[in-house]
Amino acid sequence: MTTEDQYLLVWADCEKFLRSLTAGERKMLTAQMTNSFSWCDLNGKHIPRPNEMEDVFDTVSKMPRYVVDTNANWKTESTKPKNRDKAFIIGETVPNEQEHEVLPNV
Repeated sequence: MTTEDQYLLVWADCEKFLRSLTAGERKMLTAQMTNSFSWCDLNGKHIPRPNEMEDVFDTVSKMPRYVVDTNANWKTESTKPKNRDKAFIIGETVPNEQEHEVLPNV
């Protein structure tokens, strides 16, 4: 399967998902999509998408990176001006452990 084929399958799944949302859910998702995000194939190759703001993988790979967990003071550290050029990578455990807390847009 080519990268283009993978992209088309992912895009078709996204469109199907979007059609399943209520108007309120679509509005919330649209607001969340103002943040940058990127897709990649199973080999880690970037898959460009329409209206993509940047290749997040490329941007983050050029920055100092910190993988955080719930025991780290990452929320405070990520908002400090001296850390604006650093990537704080939120692993799966953070939202799982803080299920009812809304994560900030940093």
